[in-house]
Amino acid sequence: SIEIYYPERLTGDLGSALAQFSSLRRLAIFEPAFSNADWAYVFAGLHKLPALEELEIDSNSLTDRAIRPLAGQSTLRKIHIGTGRLGTDSAETFASLPKLRELHIEPEAIDDGHERAEGVLPETQEFFREALPNVTLKF
Repeated sequence: SIEIYYPERLTGDLGSALAQFSSLRRLAIFEPAFSNADWAYVFAGLHKLPALEELEIDSNSLTDRAIRPLAGQSTLRKIHIGTGRLGTDSAETFASLPKLRELHIEPEAIDDGHERAEGVLPETQEFFREALPNVTLKF
């Protein structure tokens, strides 16, 4: 398990650095101010981790476009997104993860026009449930 806080202080390609940990099972990344290109490097590295099962991300820079490079990652079973700006397009990326069984997206991570105190809109929840029928979802 590795937890990384404020990774923008690191230099170089974080994804390549992480790929060296071939037995890594859980990764958490908190508070990065990453660009879409930075996320692409990270997610490319995750594709090279044969034991990775859990991913936790807490980042306001996480968007539908930013997570697209995660598509097809073959080992992830559980994902938790704490903050971000995800819309319904992210469901396609999550649906492409063949072993995904649990997806927890905090209301602070969904950008669907809801007020944070209200939680995720019911129609957004339904969209994710239909797109991910074999995944346990928590909002």
